[in-house]
Order: sequence, then C-alpha cells, then structure tokens
Amino acid sequence: MRRGSRVVGCIVKLFGYQTLCLRERPGDFGITQYEMTRQNKILTTITCELEEFPALVRLHIDTVPGTIELEKEARELVLKKFPKAQLQKFITNVHKWGGHKEQLEDNLPIVLANVKRYHFELAFGELTSTTPNIETALACLMVIPGLGVSYGSKHLRFLCPALCPILDSVMKRQFQYPENDVLDTKGYKLFQNDVIEIAKLLQENHIPNPINRPIGCWFAGDVDMAIFACLQRKAKKPGWV
Repeated sequence: MRRGSRVVGCIVKLFGYQTLCLRERPGDFGITQYEMTRQNKILTTITCELEEFPALVRLHIDTVPGTIELEKEARELVLKKFPKAQLQKFITNVHKWGGHKEQLEDNLPIVLANVKRYHFELAFGELTSTTPNIETALACLMVIPGLGVSYGSKHLRFLCPALCPILDSVMKRQFQYPENDVLDTKGYKLFQNDVIEIAKLLQENHIPNPINRPIGCWFAGDVDMAIFACLQRKAKKPGWV
C-alpha cells in the first residue's frame, strides 16, 4: 500500500509560521522522494532523494566554475585583513562568478567606487563572533551602493560558506522568502536557518559531501548549491540538464 506524505525535516518556525521543510512522499517503484514546502504548501517539488545532493553539488561546481577557487581567495583575503587591491579583485571575481551582465556592467563600478575595507571587516566580524549574526553581516555590505541581498549574500557565502547561503531571485521566487534590497535581511535569515537544518539532516543520514569539508560536514553554501542546481535542472536551464 502506498504511504501518504509525511514531514521528515520540519526546518524552523519563525514569526508563527512554518518556513521550509522536506516532505517525504512515495515515488515510483517504491523509491522515497522529497518535496520542498513552505507554509505547508508545496511550492516547488524537487523530487530527489537525499542521496542525490552530492551529485547536485558536483553539477553546480561543474556548471559554475570557480567556486572552490573563490573560497580560497576569500580565505587569503581574510588572512591579509582585506587590503584594498585584493578586496577589489575579490569583489570583481564574485560579480563575474554571479554571471549577471547588468550587475557586472552597471553595479560593479558603483560598488568598487564606494566600498571601504571596514565594510568587510565589520561583516566578517559579525560572522565570526561568539554569536554570529548573518543579518547584521549582510546589512554591513548592503550599505555599499550597488549591493543588494543577492550580491551581498554572494560575498558572505565565500567569506563564510559554513554559515552563509545565497538568497537570489531563483530562491526567492521558488520559496517566497522576503527579499527587499533596502536593508531588509529577515528573508535571508529565514533561508539560512532552513539550509542549516537541511545540512543537519544530510549529516544525520550520513550523506557524503563531495567537497572536502572538516569531518564530512555539510556547509550552508553546499546545501544552497545543491538546491539551486536542482531548481535549474528542473527548469531545464541550458547547461544544467
């Protein structure tokens, strides 16, 4: 007999409503599949097993080159305490990695003209404090003209992939996270809570991470990559199928 769906990973409750969870449902030939839901409504169906997450991470890395290299560049930037030339190179590379022509051509010059070393020092300090605050970290970067939630969170993702995913238009559209580029960071915190809980679920089920993380951990940035790759593949975007 076919089982009904049940919630296997209720992620978080904030402001009195359920945000994102993984819902188990029976698939074809008795294979368990999972759906991503918010507020108990199926907004998008990822129809994949947890065991598929490693392949999705590899798909993202292969399709969007430079991810691991940018993580290394960010670590070196932090060690050298954000020197101006190296910081501007990092910001440029993150914008190129993001792949949006308008952001690269129109917003990048504005960001480079206005960014100060202390913007990134303050943001990184929030991420590495005894009580990390990713909302404040994002706000530290969003005061820079030309940086909104999407590209602000891209920079945080490379500075601290363990804690920081990327809340871009793809995630917002699929899961209806609030995203307001006027220093509204609540949606980013909701999303971060969700991917951290999914990372815990992957670890509890002993799903191997194809990225060489300490003791096989899943980082927020890794889960984010897998979800993004799955959504792009589902939409049959060129290069993702």
